[in-house]
Amino acid sequence: MNTAIHNARTIAAEEQDRETRRCNVILYKVPESEADNETERKVQLYAILHNLNIGVAEEWEDDIKRMNRIGRFQDRPTP
Repeated sequence: MNTAIHNARTIAAEEQDRETRRCNVILYKVPESEADNETERKVQLYAILHNLNIGVAEEWEDDIKRMNRIGRFQDRPTP
């Protein structure tokens, strides 16, 4: 009985994890944003997704819930 409950919880957790990652988008080799605040970075991201015809709604504030940078920061050359 305990095994069946454990298996059911594991399956439910996996399905929930898949659902939360269903709409994730990973962009590779996109130039680093130099924007100072999150809103400006989200506007730049929206423009990229819109130009790729990804299907982000015009009310992108609701579509883009979170942004994470993956990888190391590259040293920027000094002007």
